[in-house]
Amino acid sequence: MSIEMTPAERLIATVNCREPDVVPVSLNFKPIYVRKWLQEKGRPMSGDLAARIESEIEFFSQWPDVVPSLTGPSGQGAVGLLNWLDRKALPSDTPPPSQHWSISEVKGRLKKAKIPNPYRDGWMPEALADWQRHIENIPAAVRRKYGSLIWMFSMLGPLSAVGTILSYPDTFRLLYEDQGFLRELLEFHTLSAKLWVEAVEQVFIRSGWDPGQFFIAEEIIPMISPAHAREFCLPYLQSIYQTSRAAIKVLHCDNRITHMPDVITGLGANVFFGNFSDYSLLKESFEGRMALMGNLPSLYVLTQGKPQDVEECARWLISSCGPGGGLILSSGGGLDPAGKTPWENINAMVQAARRFGKYPLTAKTESVPEKYRTIMSIHFSKSPPQTPPLENDISGIIARETCAGNSGGVREEVTKAMINKASAEAIFKEGLCRGLALATDRFYQADYFYPEMMRADLSYQAGLAALGDSFRQDYYRGTIIIGSLKGSYQETGIRGIQVMLQGAGFKVINLGTGIGSERFIEEAVKNRAKIIAMGVYFNAHVSLAEEVTNLVREKGLGIKTMAGGMGITPDAAAHLAVDAYAVDGHQAQKEALKLVAGEKGQG
Repeated sequence: MSIEMTPAERLIATVNCREPDVVPVSLNFKPIYVRKWLQEKGRPMSGDLAARIESEIEFFSQWPDVVPSLTGPSGQGAVGLLNWLDRKALPSDTPPPSQHWSISEVKGRLKKAKIPNPYRDGWMPEALADWQRHIENIPAAVRRKYGSLIWMFSMLGPLSAVGTILSYPDTFRLLYEDQGFLRELLEFHTLSAKLWVEAVEQVFIRSGWDPGQFFIAEEIIPMISPAHAREFCLPYLQSIYQTSRAAIKVLHCDNRITHMPDVITGLGANVFFGNFSDYSLLKESFEGRMALMGNLPSLYVLTQGKPQDVEECARWLISSCGPGGGLILSSGGGLDPAGKTPWENINAMVQAARRFGKYPLTAKTESVPEKYRTIMSIHFSKSPPQTPPLENDISGIIARETCAGNSGGVREEVTKAMINKASAEAIFKEGLCRGLALATDRFYQADYFYPEMMRADLSYQAGLAALGDSFRQDYYRGTIIIGSLKGSYQETGIRGIQVMLQGAGFKVINLGTGIGSERFIEEAVKNRAKIIAMGVYFNAHVSLAEEVTNLVREKGLGIKTMAGGMGITPDAAAHLAVDAYAVDGHQAQKEALKLVAGEKGQG
């Protein structure tokens, strides 16, 4: 087929899982890239809306076959639960971190809350006016060529919104402890979101535009079981997506979703935009029900790789996911937010689509590129179960009850064991810790998810409380201080690793998110910790892990450091100045045990 479609036609055909003339490319730039491009030309970024839009259109003219992705009005709008937050405290271009409000406080607010009116309440009227101003400043030629496809109108999904107001761990608790209240929160947010979608899209319709792209970020979906996702994500997202008249409805999730394709394809979106799921597997399991966008590794390949790495991965994606249509080549999860992705790598992605993506497709790759295979496999343990089979003795029973998250059963069995003069140390190591180790195994077998890990931890804590004064601190293998580094607000990953390290017999003190170097060291010294474990979720923070390590060594402290997380690429890990690097929870357990045994951690 000859290349004859317009960029907009090409994009729409692909979204509908039809073969276009050539695989389309989507470029999701942060404003910093436009500023960087203008600076290279010796021009400042104008604060005037019309001039800024003109600059962005000129910037995108470098890639005439790509639909521009222009910067729209900032913020998410006062949607549902987010209406309770101070707008001045919200970041303009990223989802807000969890606020950690108490469940009781949120219950009180919900009793008094009313669904916000988009035309009257909060900053919503001004946000609607801002959309109108953006529409009015688009040149007629751009409007005719691309329509409203130049913007992504975005919001947080209902369950992620609950996690923002509370925290993800408290949201996981509600899945088991108070489903009725969780449903009230989800319904409140969903009703509000639907009104907001209708209001924004009416601005487009009144201006003679068809609503183009609607985007929901719901990172929490694969953190819970498929059964929970069907009950607490699917109906609410379906309802919101059904409200939208947009031609392109995107679900964004940077976590792996290959274990729940039927849930994802049933949510109501027609495009999945992600990062850490193997798209060749999704192409097969989606069976043409949903288009795929992204997945070209944004850090390891697009930012830190070379143009030939980009071309190799792009060719693989095109050959494995392009047949039949339904592939939009793009960066997985967006380009580097600090503006560090080289222009030559961006150009290599665009050129690869033109070189290998012409239909009928002829590009074939026999093997998965090493860099693609590496990034798809890290952080997801493939180790076989680590925990030996459980016996039917008292320790085995306690371990099973701990793993099952049965806090009452754990208390009962521990109390019974103590009455029968069982060893408190054996109860701790062979019962409670072994139960968490078994939960870790089940987590990496995709039988358990974060809510089940949190419940196992609660049962472990209940067992410790039942041991009372019989428990001695020297039963622990040592103390580990854990937290995510300054600038990172991802708490779920370190909370899971906390549980896994406890399963290896450690006392773990979780400092939470956004922790500075000195705080790590202060807490480690105060608690006589043997290890500082750091979560690195953005590549820009790798140097902070090394800063902590260098400070520990400069002060002459006998504390070991360990790091892991999505922000550390395999290449960076090989040169990382820490005592140990862990790619997943199983490895974190092993490396921590080596460190306290005096062995060198494996970087």
